[in-house]
Amino acid sequence: MSSDDGVLRVAFAGVHRQLNQNPGSHNWATGFCRVPETRAVAVYDLKTEVREQFRNCWKGTWGDIEPFDDYQKMLDQTEPDIVCIATHQSTHADEGVAAAHAGVRGIVCDKQLTTTLQEADRMLGAIRDAKVPFAFGTEQRWSEPHRKLIKMLREGLVGEITAVLAMGVT
Repeated sequence: MSSDDGVLRVAFAGVHRQLNQNPGSHNWATGFCRVPETRAVAVYDLKTEVREQFRNCWKGTWGDIEPFDDYQKMLDQTEPDIVCIATHQSTHADEGVAAAHAGVRGIVCDKQLTTTLQEADRMLGAIRDAKVPFAFGTEQRWSEPHRKLIKMLREGLVGEITAVLAMGVT
């Protein structure tokens, strides 16, 4: 799956909020573009114009990005290492299961995770069975209190961090 140069191939699904290069809500592409070991190889979105806007926005960073209107076809044809799922939450479970079955090496999914507990169980079960690392991203990463905490943690507030679990409201 990964390219010969060790770069991880990323496929983006659902990109209507990732059409500019400014960091912000739901814009996962801005994070991935700052990681030299990743490259966008595919974009899936139901809307042709949104796929094209994404491709045009990120062309200078990653070159040509293959567009798809069929999620499974994107997985099959591009064999991504990482899938970033930012589609409607009603499709997250099917997309997460399909990515796990396709052999991806990592999945990032934004909120809401799914629309029912049964969907969440099915999705997370497939991801666990495939032993695929999974990251669930929420809006909190952009809030000022969370950004301040992240800064303090990076400055050594508690030593080496191996995991973070956060709950609550701001």
